[in-house]
Amino acid sequence: MVDYGTIFSAVLPVFLLVGLGWAARARGWFSAQGEREVMRLVVYLLYPCLIFRFVLGNELLRESSVVVESVATGYLFVAGGVLVSALCAPLFGIREARDRGTFAFVAATYNYGYVAIPVASLFFSDAAIGVMLVVNVGVDLAIWTVGVSVVSGSFNRRNLKKAFSPPAVAVLIGLPLNYLGGHDLFPSAALGLIDMLAACAIPVGIFIIGVAFCELARESGARLRPGVVAGGVCMRHLVLPALMLGATCVIPFSPAVRDVVIVHAAMPCGIFPVVLAKHYGGSGNLAFQAVAASCLAGMLTIPLWIKAGFWLFGN
Repeated sequence: MVDYGTIFSAVLPVFLLVGLGWAARARGWFSAQGEREVMRLVVYLLYPCLIFRFVLGNELLRESSVVVESVATGYLFVAGGVLVSALCAPLFGIREARDRGTFAFVAATYNYGYVAIPVASLFFSDAAIGVMLVVNVGVDLAIWTVGVSVVSGSFNRRNLKKAFSPPAVAVLIGLPLNYLGGHDLFPSAALGLIDMLAACAIPVGIFIIGVAFCELARESGARLRPGVVAGGVCMRHLVLPALMLGATCVIPFSPAVRDVVIVHAAMPCGIFPVVLAKHYGGSGNLAFQAVAASCLAGMLTIPLWIKAGFWLFGN
């Protein structure tokens, strides 16, 4: 079995790259405008190429049952996490409706992309990464339906359109192309270009997360809320991963989806929910503190939960 030190050494560069992004923004080497432009490049070009890289030619994703299972898994784990976190919020002194909704959203929404993908690629096959990208479509749907509704206090059908982001559209395009032949449909030059752009997506995306995190820290205020910090760490790094792995022991997931759940269960809170919480009337300060504490804790707990998953399922 892979030991803790090996997993920690594999995960550490991801957090170091986030730190470099933070430092670049703090030193003024990266402007807020530059952050938006690079993020647009990642979302509209690099990340879709990453999706094509792992979806095209993926035999697992030619099975409709795996596709449906993947989307449903992503949706249900986030939606269920929101419910559990909302019920547990009062235990950490979070009782006001606005704060409770924000806490439930950020605690349940893990970093399912820029951190999860490089971690998964260290242990699992390219086919499993492709499955993860389809699981992420379900996560996106849960964010824009359940998550935003909990934060804003109401459901708005127009938010469903926002779930169909460029990465989600890339998955929806890539799946039928994969079924029709995958790599055979494209000339080698086009596939080479896709591979080159895909290779940029994760390092650039992780770096820009650090840049964005620095900006969010400046905007979110300084009043420390110990209950929020403790609650965010407890829910995201103890309760929810235990429930996710427990569910995986009971539900007969396909092996690739099970591998995705192992990685997703280990992830810290995502950063994007902080932006959404502020935009949709939630508590930006609460969201930032929960996410910041989770990211720091994640450096230590990600290897623990991945090791636990390997132990449970014999990987």
